[in-house]
Amino acid sequence: EDMPVQDPSLPACALEARAFPWQAEAKAASPCHKCRASPGGQMRPISAPYPAARFRRLRRTASLRALTQENHLSVGDLIWPVFVRDGTKVEEPIASMPGVNRISIDNVVRAAEQAASLGIPAI
Repeated sequence: EDMPVQDPSLPACALEARAFPWQAEAKAASPCHKCRASPGGQMRPISAPYPAARFRRLRRTASLRALTQENHLSVGDLIWPVFVRDGTKVEEPIASMPGVNRISIDNVVRAAEQAASLGIPAI
């Protein structure tokens, strides 16, 4: 198989993969692009091509920010479960859920008022 013959006048890194356009400047300034040293021997800062643009369209308004927000839990996200039964002035505890009651329809209005006073938007 044919192996490329390296020219002894070229640096050892000459057989490596071709550089990207933004790396050509670094090769021109130094005999070896890996060292990033300028001819004077001082290090030069590297400017990265990413991110060239920062997309802010999802942060433009408060409603868009709220839609794209990852994790946020507030009182506005809660729903108060209400278990309704027939009858009037009835409040019957549910054995499998301590602290939760089945209430009659006339007591649902009072439960909705209590939820509203706590800031819970739905029952």
